Amino acid sequence: EERKGRRVITGVLKWSLEIGYVPKQFRRALGVMMRKPRKEDYGKPESYRVINLLDVWGKVLERMVGRRLEK
Repeated sequence: EERKGRRVITGVLKWSLEIGYVPKQFRRALGVMMRKPRKEDYGKPESYRVINLLDVWGKVLERMVGRRLEK
């Protein structure tokens, strides 16, 4: 079961690279506001930073592209 799942995922990622298309689901990100430490006034926007949580498969695809570019 696990091997079959890996093959399916690997196939989808390779297919995406071959045709040059990245599915929208792989490009999703969730922006989370995090307080910067030791700020006096958390009522100001500059007291926060945005951390983008990216889709895992998008990260895997980016890593695959990076490795291919290194060759």
